[in-house]
Amino acid sequence: MGLAVVPPPDGWAARIALLLGGIVLNGLAGATYIGARLGTGPRDGLMTGLCARTGLSVRLVRTTIELTVLATG
Repeated sequence: MGLAVVPPPDGWAARIALLLGGIVLNGLAGATYIGARLGTGPRDGLMTGLCARTGLSVRLVRTTIELTVLATG
């Protein structure tokens, strides 16, 4: 379905633009459902809980969680 709507990109500039667009849209979607209090997934719940308890920034906590998941496989 996705390839029927958005064809595969030609060239690095288009690929980077799609990658960055996907990251931004994913962040906006997460902020929207968390902000609307529609519930959080396991990582989002851990992130919001750690931010509330430690006072650390969302960026730092989320990056640490994602790097931990990446390192453990």
